[in-house]
Amino acid sequence: LTIIGAFMIFTGIILHAISRMMFINEQIRRQ
Repeated sequence: LTIIGAFMIFTGIILHAISRMMFINEQIRRQ
């Protein structure tokens, strides 16, 4: 696995976590 590949995976995980956090915040705000 190359450094660029690992960096892309790491960035993907961070973006996924951020999008999930934003989605949860929207769900909480609506209640």
